[in-house]
Amino acid sequence: MKTIEIRPPAEGECALAAEIERACLSTAWTEEQIKTRSPETVYLMAFEEGAPVGILSASLSLYDGEILNLAVLPAYRGKGYARALLEALFACAEGLEALFLEVAESNLTAQRVYEKNGFAVVGRRKSFYGGEDALLMKKEWS
Repeated sequence: MKTIEIRPPAEGECALAAEIERACLSTAWTEEQIKTRSPETVYLMAFEEGAPVGILSASLSLYDGEILNLAVLPAYRGKGYARALLEALFACAEGLEALFLEVAESNLTAQRVYEKNGFAVVGRRKSFYGGEDALLMKKEWS
């Protein structure tokens, strides 16, 4: 694997982050939303040798947090970028009791990534993604 860099987007990189969101997600954030995110929102990008390949956004509070979006461009999937983004988030989330997320019931690949990184299914949200259910997943720290 090539060198992976994980960091927040620089001033001029929010448009690149929005492009990744549009390419991968049905509910993508815009460049403006990425630029003006709240202080409680962590936004990270993954780069391979300087090229942006993935994003992760999460809202963190005092005790818990929620992963809002995680996306890796199709050509870079299965190469450890999602895991690297999650590990960087875990470092930002130090001191939290739990992290939550929703994932489409049909997205087995994402479910496996989350399970490998300590998340477990704790519930279901009916018709969360249009007509498709979402699984609610949680990672706890002791």
